[in-house]
Amino acid sequence: MSSMIFACGLLISVHTQPDLILSSYYQQYYHCRLEKASSTQQKGISDNSKIPEHFSATKKLWPVFTVDQLDSESYKKMKSQGIKSGLLIPQNFMKPAIYFQVKQEVSEGAIPLLDLSSVEPQHFPGLATLATSAGLRPMGAYIQEGWNPNLKVLPRGLYVVQANPDQLPLPARRIQSGQQLFYTAYTHSPFNGTGIVLNPQLSLAESDIAYPDLGISWNFLNMHFNSQQDRIHTNPIGYVLLSAGLVILPFHLVLSTHYPGLLSFWGTSTSWASVFVIIMLMLILLSTMLWRRFKKS
Repeated sequence: MSSMIFACGLLISVHTQPDLILSSYYQQYYHCRLEKASSTQQKGISDNSKIPEHFSATKKLWPVFTVDQLDSESYKKMKSQGIKSGLLIPQNFMKPAIYFQVKQEVSEGAIPLLDLSSVEPQHFPGLATLATSAGLRPMGAYIQEGWNPNLKVLPRGLYVVQANPDQLPLPARRIQSGQQLFYTAYTHSPFNGTGIVLNPQLSLAESDIAYPDLGISWNFLNMHFNSQQDRIHTNPIGYVLLSAGLVILPFHLVLSTHYPGLLSFWGTSTSWASVFVIIMLMLILLSTMLWRRFKKS
């Protein structure tokens, strides 16, 4: 059942009342309060996609596309202009038909964002590590379900939160909130302020393009991974883990294993592969030390 709220003077219909965190963002970035309105008020209801229009701000937008839009005219045009669009990496990216298409676009400049739709927070680290090992290192994450205060438990990094009907969207601003950086996303059309345009129908003006602060981090198997624009930062064992994935991934491409079976097999396989590699390295080091001592004697 929907309810009514006054958002900065606009009457908005929403399914759930905004939480305290979202209310604080409106106070901080739009300098207005959210107030509950009478459910009997039906006149003058505004579409939530119109909220940015009421706040004058320079457009600082970044186009992001889904895999099914890679053949669209707007994507091709912006790509020819040298604009590096974002590309949503779906959960089933290891299907051969999807993987090779996405890998080609990323190698040509597209910036991968991991699609976290319907992904439990505890599965995010494994999925991000798998994508990194596959050459699709994520530079942020995309949330199609819209704002949820539980997003605050996610690791440090960039999170793009889609504005959906019957939900109050994030303000169209660069929202730095603790260890997370949030951007709002509207579909198809540009808007006032800072944010993301998902699958724009027309090419965005180059003067309106502004890239977000890219980067995201996570912990997997007690190892820290920090994906930045220059490279992935981790410890030596983390690099061994990613290298082990290069051996395992071709089998997945052949077998086309489905998620979450793929993710489960990935975690188990890379764990054992890492242990095997570490044991081999220790044996090589030990044999080298013994050989040197034997030569001296």
